[in-house]
Amino acid sequence: MSARMLGRLFAVLLFVCVGIIVLISWAASRAPTPTGPSVDLGPAPNFEQDWAESGLSGGSPEQIVRAGERWVWRRVGEDGRLEYLIEADRLDPLDRGRFALTSPVAWIYPREGGRIRIRAANGQFVWPRGGEPESGDLTGGVTIDQFDPDAERPHLTMRSDSLTFERTLGQLETPDEVSIEGPGLSFLGRGLTVRVSEYTEPETSVRRHRLNLVRVDEGREIRIDPTQHGTRSERSNGNGSSDRSSGATFVERMAGGAAIDYYRALFVGDVALARAGQRLTAERADIYAAAVDGSIPSDAIRPIRFLERAGERAGTERSSTSPADDANGQGASGGDQDEVVLTWSGPFELRPVQSKPDELGSDALAVRFSSPGTSIVTLEDAAAGLRARGAALRYAMSSARFDLSGVAGEVGVNITLDDRAELVAGRVLLDLEHSPHGRVSVMSPGVLRELGVSREGSEQPSDVQWAGRADVVFDLVRGSEDGTGVLLREISVADGVRARAPGMGVRGEFVRAEFSETEGGSALSRIQASGAVDATVSERGRLRAEEVEGFFDVGASPDRPVIRSATARGGVRAEDDRRWIEADRIRTRFAPPETPQSDP
Repeated sequence: MSARMLGRLFAVLLFVCVGIIVLISWAASRAPTPTGPSVDLGPAPNFEQDWAESGLSGGSPEQIVRAGERWVWRRVGEDGRLEYLIEADRLDPLDRGRFALTSPVAWIYPREGGRIRIRAANGQFVWPRGGEPESGDLTGGVTIDQFDPDAERPHLTMRSDSLTFERTLGQLETPDEVSIEGPGLSFLGRGLTVRVSEYTEPETSVRRHRLNLVRVDEGREIRIDPTQHGTRSERSNGNGSSDRSSGATFVERMAGGAAIDYYRALFVGDVALARAGQRLTAERADIYAAAVDGSIPSDAIRPIRFLERAGERAGTERSSTSPADDANGQGASGGDQDEVVLTWSGPFELRPVQSKPDELGSDALAVRFSSPGTSIVTLEDAAAGLRARGAALRYAMSSARFDLSGVAGEVGVNITLDDRAELVAGRVLLDLEHSPHGRVSVMSPGVLRELGVSREGSEQPSDVQWAGRADVVFDLVRGSEDGTGVLLREISVADGVRARAPGMGVRGEFVRAEFSETEGGSALSRIQASGAVDATVSERGRLRAEEVEGFFDVGASPDRPVIRSATARGGVRAEDDRRWIEADRIRTRFAPPETPQSDP
């Protein structure tokens, strides 16, 4: 099997990481930011008060006023900050403390900054005398707009036909279709429930809110356009750089005693993640997150970095301060600005959890795709010719580690490429923590083989089998001529190794292959086998030794390495059908292929 095909086999696994990073980095960048200054709204309007006509009584800090034909109600906190304001064309008293509102508009001003606008055609509120609205219903074109600080246009907009709220329960709910739109984002679903609890900080006596539940009863889709992707800090800075004002990593902030809240999000039913001909399917997806001081850490998603390949050699490392920028970069295939689409058919839930999930480890974000019913998670990349299958897929976002496992981590992982190469194993790990340098580890017995290769009219596939583990070390590059984005550096296979190729075979306990960079990609430069090595050639020659080492011409084609020299050590016995030789060490040099040879 050629170095180029091996490179492609492991490179195409990256597309899953890229798609997940784009999706989750978008969601993380929209998470609440740490407490900041409130928006300066200026003094409240000085409207003429008319309490009797409204049927409500009030006073500081609540006020109901009438401006012409429009009613206005505002709530001012004890610190003098405007908390929210409700307007309506009409405010009509009903029975049992209920009021009907025509064209209501509510403005909410979070302490963290920004503002939220809620609009509808009609509304009914339960509004006790001298108190705040306790519950109510909004109907007819309900629209919720979220504005970033100092922004004139909304950043996110939610639409639904109706909305019910319960202030005591801290709950918003609608059974109808829900859509959410923003720069680079669209969301569709049916049936939404949001629960938020209110608490007062003992040290500051400041009222705060904590998210308890977000649920969508029936999922549709989430679409993300990376060309419009950007974090809030990037939009605020205006220079495309991430704001890491804390100056500390996620782990350092945890060690420093920061407040940590843990969350779990769950997508259920026909989950599919797609990007530019690449597709992942599962029955469910679990996302785990750690919020530090109320926000997802800016370094929660580790960037995937590449070496720039300029001319004939890989150049300097490409680095970006934006995780999304690197995540949107070239993967195994597909463009760097392709839309990411997540679809599912069942419910979605986001809940806080009381203790740190085991799935997080030392990460701030992690995602796991699984199929409890069928034990089948599939990956496909049409352009690369990849098809992969396993029982579960996990990606640890903060450490950039990818894990495709089979049933009990022993069987069930199957990866094919172009119907020519197949990897069968129980568990495959992809580690990009130190990108652009990466490692693939097959943590189980397995086999890597060519499929459907015909030579001289007969099926003679090559394969490698092992009973222990296999490791592949590589570099990620941009601009590689073979399009894989991978330069192979080393492959090692351990325990009960058996390698076969047309006309030859090798057995041993350990095999390592080293690769050098050439103009055409990676070329085999050295191979080493140890542990009762037994090699046969053309069923006529046989070599046995404790260790065999071979060196290859790195200037040759990566697909057809040419051996330059070989050395066998330790109880060496070489034989063919006519003769044999035994020695403690044998070294052989090979003439170039174009050198004329004489018959022995």
